[in-house]
This record gives sequence, C-alpha cells and structure tokens, in this order.
Amino acid sequence: MERMTYEQFAEMWDGNSDSIECTTSGSTGTPKSIFLPKHEMRRSARRTIDFFGVSRDSLLYSCISPDYIGGKMQFVRCREAGCRFAYEKPSNTPLAGYSGGRIDLVSVVPSQMLYIAGLRNLPDVGAYLVGGGPVHDKLRKIIAARGIRAYETYGMTETASHIAIRRISDPEETFRILPGISISTSGDGCLKIDIEGWQSIVTNDIVRMDTPETFTIRGRADNVIISGGLKVHPEEVEAKIRSLTGMECMVSSESDEKWGERVVLTLEPDGKTGMEPGEIINKTVKLLRGHVAPHEFPKIIHIGTLPRTANGKLQRQL
Repeated sequence: MERMTYEQFAEMWDGNSDSIECTTSGSTGTPKSIFLPKHEMRRSARRTIDFFGVSRDSLLYSCISPDYIGGKMQFVRCREAGCRFAYEKPSNTPLAGYSGGRIDLVSVVPSQMLYIAGLRNLPDVGAYLVGGGPVHDKLRKIIAARGIRAYETYGMTETASHIAIRRISDPEETFRILPGISISTSGDGCLKIDIEGWQSIVTNDIVRMDTPETFTIRGRADNVIISGGLKVHPEEVEAKIRSLTGMECMVSSESDEKWGERVVLTLEPDGKTGMEPGEIINKTVKLLRGHVAPHEFPKIIHIGTLPRTANGKLQRQL
C-alpha cells in the first residue's frame, strides 16, 4: 500500500471538505475509517501548541507518516501556529545526520525515540512527542539518563490525537489531561473522555484515577484475562517482564479446562543473547519467580516474533 505524502495531506487540508478521513490503528482489531471535523483537529492542535509554547518562530518536525493521526496533527499544529514545518521519510533511523538547526518539537513513535536517544550526539531539539505505543522502562531510563525532554502522549484517532500527556523521564508522573478535556470512569473502570463542545468517548482502557485531572493506565478491558477467577492485565504483566528480562514480549491466553484461561507469554529476544530458546525460557522462569503473582505467571512460554500493526503497535487480535 502506497503511503500518503505530506503534499497530498496538504491538499486534503486545504480542500473544501469540513472533515478529514482518518484510519484507526487496528491494534485490537480491524482498522476502520472515521471522519474528523477540521475545527476539532484545530482545537486539538491548539492544546499542544499552548502546552509547548509553540510560536510563529518555531520549527515543528515529523518523523511519522501522515497516514497516521500523529503525522497529520504535526502538520495541523504547524498550520495553526503559522510556523515552519519539516519532515522526513519515516524510518527506524530518524534524524540521522540531521543538520538543519534547532527543532522545537519532534513527533516520533517509541522505536524511533529509542534510536534517537542512543545517538552519540543528540540533535538540538526542544521536546519530543512520543505516541503510537507505550513507552517501556528501558527507553524511559535512557531518556532520563541523557536529560532528554520527551513526553508520552495518550489519545487516539477518534479524539484527534492526544488528550493527555506525561513527562517520560519521571517514572512517578501520570497522564495529565489538557485544557478542554475532562475525564471519569465507567462502571467497569474504563476511562471516559469528555471533549468540551464535541463528544464523549468511553474507551476500552482500564485506568486508575489518581486525581480528577490525572490517571494511570492499567490495561485494556478487551485484553483482560480471567484465570482461576482472578483478573490478569496483560499490559501490567508485560511491563514487569520487560523490566526483568530486557526483552520485548506479549502476554496472551489459551483456554484451560481447570482455570478457564491460562496465561501464555511470547518473548522476542533481540538476537544478542547468545542463548538457545530453552535457555532463554529457563532463565525467564527463574527471573519471574517472586516478582509475578501466581495467577499472572505464564503457564506456557514461546520464543518468536511478535505480531505488530503497520505503525509498530502490538496486534493482539489477528
């Protein structure tokens, strides 16, 4: 499938239609097309502009394709602020060799941020917007150690980009909503988002409300595993396993006659371990003991490549 170019998106944005057709990520199912009102995309852009103090003198930069909401919105922010805009072809080596001067705000996905954070000479960037997937502990530690100003975003295509943001370097900082947004939880603990003057959305994300304006994500309701009558939130278990093993992983489940569902773990080694699959599994089991609750402990462990969507998110439903 041929990617959209920023020139093509500019034509769409400047066209007569009052809305923009966008495609959801498909991380938990089939991607679908939706139409976002341009005036709501402008309001979303203004929230980010105000948060980062973007002005007419700023330079915004995108490492993301305009096929995705993160790429589209970086362009819209530029238009709304009346500032300069630059971009590059999306790759796993963003800003490599960049020499165009200071950038005020860069839009990236986590894998791109990991590459940038590992560069010997960091580019002159005011702040990074990191979206499109969760920021893992390994990346957070690198960002903190190198003093990079980077922010993880929470939002979705349906909300015209992020509605909340948190500083990555601080492990204790939770997501804080932006102006014009209010939040609550549904009866089953899922996050409810109210966008002033537009719409209310009940998400599938189970959260803990820390304050009326901040929240912590526990996992998705449609990913919850019930094993022996107890709930297992795959995202929480994955975070523990990544921290302990340093490997990418995915927690899923299989039907079990005794427990209802049994936890299944798939590990994706980086190829540098020098160990055979059996050795990796045995080492993982030892590492997890005492750190993962009995009902969360994987009954089966596989070694393999994790399924991902086009923009790098784990694809839990195939």
